[in-house]
Amino acid sequence: MSMEGDARTEKRAQAEGVALRAEARWAGGMKVRVASRGHEISVDEPSELGGEDTAMNPMELLLGALGACVTLMCVAFAPKFRVKVRDARATIEGDFDPRGFQGLADVRYGFSRVRLDLRLDAEGDERDVERLAHFAFERCPVSDTLRGVEVEKRLVRE
Repeated sequence: MSMEGDARTEKRAQAEGVALRAEARWAGGMKVRVASRGHEISVDEPSELGGEDTAMNPMELLLGALGACVTLMCVAFAPKFRVKVRDARATIEGDFDPRGFQGLADVRYGFSRVRLDLRLDAEGDERDVERLAHFAFERCPVSDTLRGVEVEKRLVRE
């Protein structure tokens, strides 16, 4: 990361508050288009839930947001931990029982448990890499939003 990129990250981090906005608009069937800052994604349900399976469903999108957040936290803050990231990716799984939101069982409507494996190919002292991963796990805003759901986090070095 260049020093300019690091300075931009610090400048944004110093802001007292930021209001983020997205708009979700039904697109027929079980499809929704989600837009934010001029970017747009599609959301759909799998066929067994009445969709056409043309895109991620909202729960998969949430898992992806968590993985993207932790991965970007590692890349953005690596210089502060004296680590050079060559490659980073996250694999995220969530346990979810759709009978809850369907009213068919008295179970939690959302994820009951989430597992996140962070795979880092990085240069740096092992302890610094572990500190970076811990920082990313703990400071990720999406992870913070999911507090109350057990999220198992694990660093996998490559």
